Amino acid sequence: MPQKKFLSVFITLIIVLLLAILLIKKNMKMDYVVELSPLPQNELWTKEYAEEMLEKAYMIGIPYIKDKNVLLELVKQAYQWDKYAMIQYIKITKNQYEIEPDPEHSLELFIKSHKNQLVDIYGHQLTKPAILDLHEFDFMRVLADHGYLYPILYVVYFDHTLEHNKRITYMRNVVKQNEAYHLVLAHSILFNQRSGYKEYTEFSVIIKPLPEFIPTLTNSELTEAISYFEQSAKHGNLYCLVRLVETYFYGIGKNKNLEKALAWSELVNQAYSNYKTSTRMESNPQDDKKNDELYHYSQTLVQQIKQHLTPEDIKHSETELTAIQQNIKWDYDKWIKSFPSPPPQP
Repeated sequence: MPQKKFLSVFITLIIVLLLAILLIKKNMKMDYVVELSPLPQNELWTKEYAEEMLEKAYMIGIPYIKDKNVLLELVKQAYQWDKYAMIQYIKITKNQYEIEPDPEHSLELFIKSHKNQLVDIYGHQLTKPAILDLHEFDFMRVLADHGYLYPILYVVYFDHTLEHNKRITYMRNVVKQNEAYHLVLAHSILFNQRSGYKEYTEFSVIIKPLPEFIPTLTNSELTEAISYFEQSAKHGNLYCLVRLVETYFYGIGKNKNLEKALAWSELVNQAYSNYKTSTRMESNPQDDKKNDELYHYSQTLVQQIKQHLTPEDIKHSETELTAIQQNIKWDYDKWIKSFPSPPPQP
């Protein structure tokens, strides 16, 4: 009897130990190696070209191989650590995980049947990098941690649980590579999110007021974020002009100055008028909704500002406006497109 009891306890302990090992393995984060591509710079695919190749090779949504030769080139490029090709490869595996393909359109079977053709220019056999076995989000997270531009943006845009300092670190890296994303960095600093809106859908657009910034920010962080708004405001960006009205009205990132706040609000009016008169026929309903919201939000601030200003103060504001206007260029769209896209990273 004691032996049976001992055996029962022993078996129970073994089961508990095995379960513990399985749990540990499940929660262990594998350290995936990310290698530099051996391909020369001029043979690395751009994001746009990689997307074109995917479009020619495969039909996302319906697992369907459209062009086997193009697909073979995509797989070979991905196996040689071309990061944008790898991203397209992951899109195919995600699609085939969600919707089981017919055997003739299976990526796995395609690779097996074309194994002899999966070679580099020297005839060396190519093998699949282990990182390509990851699900899309985990794959992007690994590449983001290694500083790759598009994967960082993917994680910043879709990981709503991203820790604040991590988000800022990611976006500082992005801005070093392409300054066009400086507003995403500003929002990451202020709100720990990629945009400055509480809600942004086809049905509703609600701006997130500037005073709702993360309360633990330092003065230098506030100043940095506001500087990005100022940079775009000087090129006529309506959203950023509204942010500068808030900046001077509330004294966030700059000294409180109601005269300057009122001056910047006049530029909001001009930017809104420009939008209504020059781009309304080209706009979409969500753009209309966004810009209407920005304008009306600005007007609520103006009403509060004027309650605290004397007629003399308003005259001073007009002088401020004249000085500010000398540095405003109404060319935001052209300016933001002028930042060169960085070459593909190996």
